[in-house]
Amino acid sequence: MRGKFEQVPNGFTASSTTWGGQFAVQLPTRWFTLVASAYRGGDLRFFFAGQVNSYATDTSGLTNIQGPFQTLDGGCLVAAGCAVLGTNALGNVVVAPQKPIHAFGGFINLGLPLSRWFNADPKGHNAGWQLFLHMGKDQVASADLKNPGFTGNASVLAPLPLRMGKLAAATLYYKMNPYVTFGFEQSIYATRLISGADYTIAGHPSNEWQDHRTEFGPIFTF
Repeated sequence: MRGKFEQVPNGFTASSTTWGGQFAVQLPTRWFTLVASAYRGGDLRFFFAGQVNSYATDTSGLTNIQGPFQTLDGGCLVAAGCAVLGTNALGNVVVAPQKPIHAFGGFINLGLPLSRWFNADPKGHNAGWQLFLHMGKDQVASADLKNPGFTGNASVLAPLPLRMGKLAAATLYYKMNPYVTFGFEQSIYATRLISGADYTIAGHPSNEWQDHRTEFGPIFTF
């Protein structure tokens, strides 16, 4: 079989299709502002939070898998998207297709003008308090997680490991003047793996990793 794979001495190119659609709505009122968004797409990478899963190399129907081969960028660019060759049912050497991993999700954000709620003096020191509550979720399509063609020799981490990401955050802003605003945020980021692919947290297996973060800092506006 080695002679057949030498039919591509000048290398080969593999690609996937990136697409995405988003729907968003905003409801501004005197007492609160509500923003909600939902999306769906494939090979989204970091644009909409596609779980870092961008594309997968589909080895369905192929035998004699050869690879993975190092790319010009240096190795596999994603966990499930290494470049490989294989033999199809006709006995021809082909490039295993790279297909987008589909993801969906969205977020909801509620903005609360605290100073207005408590009738603060618009020219006083307490006029710039705002609170934002945020929740978001991003999830890989179950069909891609269960696709047996995505878990072959082309995958570094087989099967696809990342199933879902979640975020909950509360952010408090105080606008001291037109140029300086202080922000305080408490948030929880969570990444969930598929069953059987576990993290080790405090000596115990868990399929959900959480990052509890506390952040504080100034924002300068010029």
